[in-house]
Formats: sequence, structure tokens, C-alpha cells
Amino acid sequence: MAKRIPIGRAILFFGGTVVLPAVAIFYHAFSEGWGAYVASILDPEALADRIAIMDHGRILRIDRPAAALA
Repeated sequence: MAKRIPIGRAILFFGGTVVLPAVAIFYHAFSEGWGAYVASILDPEALADRIAIMDHGRILRIDRPAAALA
């Protein structure tokens, strides 16, 4: 019995800090359905905004020439 109380508290803490926010995020992300989710991923302007690579601690945008960022 003494071991069950800390394990139960850990499970409640994990559920409240990890699982519940993750469920809320996915619920909001898919609230308009898969079509809106896929459309937002495949939108060329949004895709260009998200595509970036890390280059020595700075973000190098792929849709712009590297010389413009130097």
C-alpha cells in the first residue's frame, strides 16, 4: 500500500503535465479536420516560412540566398 500512493501521485502528475496538454494541442490542431491540417502543411507560403536549417546558431532561411543573410 505504501508504494501505491507515490506511484499514483506520479501518474496523476504525469497525466496533468504531459498527457492533458498534449491532448488539448492535438484536439485544437485537428478541430477543423484533416483537410485543413493537410492544406496548411502543403501551402507553399507557409511551407517556405517553416523550412529553415540551423547554421552555427542562426536560422538560415532556405527560400532566400545565403548572401542576403550574411
